[in-house]
Amino acid sequence: MRIVIIFILIFINTVSFSSGLKKLVQEGLEASYQFQFEKADSIYNLIITDYPENPEGYLYISQNYLWFFLGTRDDGNLRAFEEYTNLSMDKIYNLIESNGESVYLLNMLAKVYLQKALVAATDESVFDAFWSTKTAYGYYEEILNYDSTYASAYLGIGLLEYALSYVPAMFKWAVDITGLGRDKKQGFEYVCRAADLSNENILKTEAEFHKAKLLTEYIGDHKASALILENLLKRYPKNLIFKYQLAIAYLEDKMLDKAETLLQSVIANTDKNFIQTVSFSDFLLGEISFLKNDFGQSIVYYEQFLDSSRGFEFSGIAYFNIGISHLFQGKRDEGIKKLLLAASGNTEISDDAYAARRSTKIINSPVIDMELKIIKARNYLSASEYNSTVEELNNFVNEEMDDELKIESLLLLSEAKIRLENYMGAKEYLSKINIELIEEEMWLIPLYYLFDSQIEYALGNRSAAIKLLEIAFENNNYDFQEKIYRRLNYHSLKMTGNFR
Repeated sequence: MRIVIIFILIFINTVSFSSGLKKLVQEGLEASYQFQFEKADSIYNLIITDYPENPEGYLYISQNYLWFFLGTRDDGNLRAFEEYTNLSMDKIYNLIESNGESVYLLNMLAKVYLQKALVAATDESVFDAFWSTKTAYGYYEEILNYDSTYASAYLGIGLLEYALSYVPAMFKWAVDITGLGRDKKQGFEYVCRAADLSNENILKTEAEFHKAKLLTEYIGDHKASALILENLLKRYPKNLIFKYQLAIAYLEDKMLDKAETLLQSVIANTDKNFIQTVSFSDFLLGEISFLKNDFGQSIVYYEQFLDSSRGFEFSGIAYFNIGISHLFQGKRDEGIKKLLLAASGNTEISDDAYAARRSTKIINSPVIDMELKIIKARNYLSASEYNSTVEELNNFVNEEMDDELKIESLLLLSEAKIRLENYMGAKEYLSKINIELIEEEMWLIPLYYLFDSQIEYALGNRSAAIKLLEIAFENNNYDFQEKIYRRLNYHSLKMTGNFR
C-alpha cells in the first residue's frame, strides 16, 4: 500500500564543520542535481577520506542510491542505500555522543529517517513507514525549538504533513496514535515558508521544486508551477525529475506540445538508474497522444509503459485507454479484450479505480458509439480545442440518451463555453441538467457546481459563486477527487484569495 507521497529529492542544510567540507558538500550536491552521479560520488568519497568521522559523505552516497532505487525498484540499489545509511547513522550517533546534540546533527538524523520512511512506503511496509515518519517529524520539531527560522525543518514537516493527508482511511488511526499532523494546507504553507527562508542554493532549489510540485497537484496553479520549474531547469538542464515535473505542469495546463517535447527528452535518457521515470514518461506520452485523438500512437506509448513499469500503478487506465483506442480504430474484439484488463490496476489510484468501473460499463453498453463520442469531445477539451468540443456534441445531446451520458455531454459543452467566455451559453447547458438523475458517475456532481460557480463569478454574482463552490467541495467524494479538488482550490484562490 502506497501511504506516503514520493519525495523525489531530499534536502539538508549544509552547515558543516569546516569551510572545506562545506565546499565539497556543495560541489557534490550540485553534481547530483545535474545528474552527474559519478562526479558526485567521487566528491562524496573524498569527503569520507578527508573527513572520516563526518557522516555527510556516507549520507549523500545513500541519497544517490535512494534516487536510483526509486528510479528502478532494484534490490541492489536498496541494499547499497541501507549500507550507507547505517554507516551515516553510526557517524551521527558517535558525534552526538562526543559533542552533544546540535541542529546540524539533528537535521541529518531527520533526513536519514525521512529517507527510510520513503523506502518503507515504496516497499509498502506500512508500520515501518509510520515509525520512520514519526521519528523524522520529531527531529524536525526539535530543530524548530532550537531555531524557529530553520528552513529545512519547515520543508521536512511540510512534506510530511502533506503526505500524511493522503493516508487511506483504514490507516488514519495509526497516524492519530502517533500524534502526527496530516494537514494538507499547513503542509503546503510550510513548504512555501521553507522556500522563502532558504538562503542556500541547494536547499532553495529543493524547496522551490516541492513548492512547484504542490502548486500543480494541490493548488492547481499550473502556470505558477511551470514558471518555477522552468527557472530550475535553466540551472539544472540535465535533471530528469525537473523535466518530468515541468511536463506534468504543462500537461495539466493543456500545453500538450510543450509537455511532449520535454517527455521525449526524458525517454531519450539512457541512464539505467531512472528506468521507472522513463516508464512513467511513456505513460504520459500515451496520455498526450490519446488527448490528441492520435489513437495509434497512444497504443504504442501505453504498451511501452506497461512493458517497462516495475509496478502496477496506472496500468488500469493504460489498458482502458488502449481498449478505447482500439475501439476508435474499429477493432472491437481487441478493444474489449484490453478493456477487460482495465481492472488490473491499483484501485487506490482514482484513474485506475475509474478505469475498472467504467470499462465494465462500456463493455456492457448498447451505445458504445455514444461513449466514444463523449470521450473524443473530452479529449478536444483537454487539448484546448473548445470549439471542436462544441461541434462534436452540440447536435448530439437528445432526450433519448442515457441520463448520465447526457449529463456528461452537457457538462463538457458547458465547460467549453466557459473556456470560450460565453457564460450565458454555458449557463444554458447547465440549466438542462438534473443532477438528481446521477446514480453512478457521482464525480460529475462537484463539476456541475464548480461550473455554475465559475459562471456566476464571471457574471458578477460573487456571493452566489462562493455558495456554489462550497457545495462543490462538499460533494467531491468520488472519482478523480484530487484532480477535482485542485480545480476547486484554484477557483477558490482566484475568487477569494484563499484555498483549503
